[in-house]
Amino acid sequence: MTIRLQRQTNDRRYFRTRQPAGAARRYERLEYVDAPSNVDDLKRCRARGYAMAGNRCAIVTDHEADLIGVHLPWRGSVELGGLTVERCPPAPSFLPPDIVTLAWESDGRIIAENGRGGSLLLGEGAGEISACDALMAALGGCASQALIARLRRSGVAPERLQAEVSGTRCAGVPSMYETFHVVFSIAIDLDDAKVEDVIREAMTEFCPVAVTLGRAAEVTWEYRRVEHR
Repeated sequence: MTIRLQRQTNDRRYFRTRQPAGAARRYERLEYVDAPSNVDDLKRCRARGYAMAGNRCAIVTDHEADLIGVHLPWRGSVELGGLTVERCPPAPSFLPPDIVTLAWESDGRIIAENGRGGSLLLGEGAGEISACDALMAALGGCASQALIARLRRSGVAPERLQAEVSGTRCAGVPSMYETFHVVFSIAIDLDDAKVEDVIREAMTEFCPVAVTLGRAAEVTWEYRRVEHR
């Protein structure tokens, strides 16, 4: 990273990092600008310069859209010797790809394996899970995991949770699902309105299977409260 310090004499504005309540401030620090979501703020700050308390100097770097944190050697210092700058590149837009390998067996079944050693046997015979069954299981399983995670963030966990998924396919071609419906049966010490809000968040924001399928088909859900054991 190229860093250039420029003395400023006409700008007395400066920024300070918000500190947690009760935390000891060991150094003065410029407020950083979250460039990916506040690019305009970053441009305005670059136009007027990053002004530090006491030093009033501008920080110019060759990274236009990064998070920049500037640390003085000690609080109240007017000496730039020992000043450090940390750079945090923007978060990636995408996670690493999920990869599943499938192998066809001579008996007509297909084995799906992931990189963590997990496997799933797909087949059309009695007592077997078909690929379409696995699609609905992925929807119900992903939604249930997202729901449980969101509930735990609220400080509660269900005593019981069951999801039933149904899908309606077109009779002709192209063969495709038109609708999916998920019924959640939950025993939990939480009011119904809150549970329904958490389910909506799970289905529309935090379950990648539900969100993705919702772009191609109609995905609906309902909630049923069941008794504790």
